[in-house]
Amino acid sequence: MKGTFFQKPLEYSIEIFGESWNQGDNVKGHLIVKNHGPEELPLNKSGVTLSLTDAKKFKAKNAAGVSVLTTEAFDEAKTVPAGGQEKLDFEFNLASDCPITEKSSSLYINCGELSDPFSGGNLQLTIKPIATISNYLEVFENFFKFKVKTIKNKKGFIDIKMAAPDSKDFGSIEQLNLNISVQDTNLSIKYLFKIKKLAYEAGNVSAKSEKKEIEQTIGKRQHTAFGDSPNQDGIMKAISEVLDQIKSKAQF
Repeated sequence: MKGTFFQKPLEYSIEIFGESWNQGDNVKGHLIVKNHGPEELPLNKSGVTLSLTDAKKFKAKNAAGVSVLTTEAFDEAKTVPAGGQEKLDFEFNLASDCPITEKSSSLYINCGELSDPFSGGNLQLTIKPIATISNYLEVFENFFKFKVKTIKNKKGFIDIKMAAPDSKDFGSIEQLNLNISVQDTNLSIKYLFKIKKLAYEAGNVSAKSEKKEIEQTIGKRQHTAFGDSPNQDGIMKAISEVLDQIKSKAQF
């Protein structure tokens, strides 16, 4: 991912190595500052920041919507000569529970004057759930044909709205939300189902919606195989145990 931005007489060229990242990954890159002016300029107040940015406030160029998480700055004595350039390498370690990218907010890399997030340039990062969660969702989609509709940050977990496949087995599922997090090495999941059931009252048959909550903890041995590769069989078994409860009790 690259970007070039101008704040006369300076030119900021930033490169970030990668196009998307998982929670817990490292974001690496470098910033090159070129001086197109006739005089040497100080760089002691310039650099790169990792920030959490509110989409609406960012669009309105409201600095209150930019929360700086960490900074990589040029040395205090660093200057860039007239017609010359200077380079700054940076590396930001994402927390394992850092915010993922969603419509309302996202992590950004900002470059330029550290006191003004809009002075240079801004690149939005695409942050996906930590690999353990991403692997689990991939198995859910590929082998059970459920689809991820939305993913949102919640305090202490990620909320994922799933769409059930159009099949007889899962036709009773009106809604499924997953509240999912990684606790130590365990995958902690709360399945929030809204299911449609037949109700018999006074000789009449009608459809009623019912909520059902199932909690599950998947240990590391069951969700991860060798290295960081997913244990597909273990994840499939865990998901099947939950879905079988819904199929057996909620079918028409």
